[in-house]
Amino acid sequence: MLEQIASQMRNKKLPMVDDLRDESDHENPTRLVIVPRSNRVDMEQVMNHLFATTDLEKSYRVNLNMIGLDGRPAVKNLLEILTEWLTFRRDTVRRRLNHRLEKCLSAFISLKVCWWRSSISMK
Repeated sequence: MLEQIASQMRNKKLPMVDDLRDESDHENPTRLVIVPRSNRVDMEQVMNHLFATTDLEKSYRVNLNMIGLDGRPAVKNLLEILTEWLTFRRDTVRRRLNHRLEKCLSAFISLKVCWWRSSISMK
């Protein structure tokens, strides 16, 4: 992306930009600083130009066709997919925890019955 913007500056297709710096570091993995020629340059216009002519913004067509929780295939948007995924995970975790709880309760009841029988036989 940096090379694309620099190439446009070299080819004089971005006359309103004076300097371009890459200030990326470990805290800010992607930080590009674009310095305008003057303070009268409309940065909104510069950003719209960069979005249109570089890889700063990309659009992809996707088909989000999936089988929902109701078992029927449907085209869903991202919000619906995430909502259904969270519902699925919550239900799955609840079922797993209930199964573990039932195993523990079964073991506890078995121990309680053994203790009760042993206390009766001691008398």
